[in-house]
Amino acid sequence: MLRIITLSEIKANSRIDGSDENDLITNMGEAAEQGVLNVLDRSYDDIIVEYGSIPAPIKQACLALADHYYHHRGIVNPTALYNIPYTIDFALKPYIKY
Repeated sequence: MLRIITLSEIKANSRIDGSDENDLITNMGEAAEQGVLNVLDRSYDDIIVEYGSIPAPIKQACLALADHYYHHRGIVNPTALYNIPYTIDFALKPYIKY
């Protein structure tokens, strides 16, 4: 179940038309959300309690990761491996629970 981003947001961000892959895209979105929460070492509820809503950089990190999953469905090459994590790290660093 998507909680941070919506299917519509993922599709708009990734410029995806049609509904043929909605289940696949939803799964990728869920994986992206969980990956972001794992990096933050927080739960969805912890973030809501602290900030009142999901901060935009966290949403953007989820969208970026979902887009990455959608467009790179196979094994990641070394170039992509370093570009995407840095972008996500930059967006999430202020929200990481230490």
